[in-house]
Amino acid sequence: MLEINLLPLQMRKKKSIFPSVFLCRIGGLFLFLLIVISLFVIAVRSYQTVAYRKMKQEWVGFFQLENMSKQLNKEKEDLEKYLKRGILWSKKFDSINKFLPRGVWLTTLCWQEDDKSKENIFIIKGRSLILEKEAMANIIKFMDNLKNDKVFFSDFKKIELITRKKSEKAMGFELQIR
Repeated sequence: MLEINLLPLQMRKKKSIFPSVFLCRIGGLFLFLLIVISLFVIAVRSYQTVAYRKMKQEWVGFFQLENMSKQLNKEKEDLEKYLKRGILWSKKFDSINKFLPRGVWLTTLCWQEDDKSKENIFIIKGRSLILEKEAMANIIKFMDNLKNDKVFFSDFKKIELITRKKSEKAMGFELQIR
């Protein structure tokens, strides 16, 4: 059956607009909360990104410090190993000075590690005057004196003449002592 409302407009029951206004307000509030939460998430992510970059830079610095620390510890261990070996360098240098012939002078004394055998080598570089006819003989004599000296040669196994370079007035040489 069909119902017809014949009452004048003023007396008719007004339809409630409450549900649609209520739903609009709730929808608006939900949309507002969604925007606020999105902005909060974006702010947190940007803070995390900045913090991550800063932490990454600190870690790079930390790894560099760690590598330097490892290298310094290795050098420290090498020095301790040499000190434990008990090489008395003052006596070694005194022997070098004692056996250095006239007309021969030293340019370099160094200690380095051989790349192939990983053993340590004491290198003596120097020059000998050619004006004296015994330039090469002086170098050989110096090498033999060091080899025969028990104080100097006690910590080494062998001595070799590696290079000879001749110029007008001097002959360069390099001794490797292992």
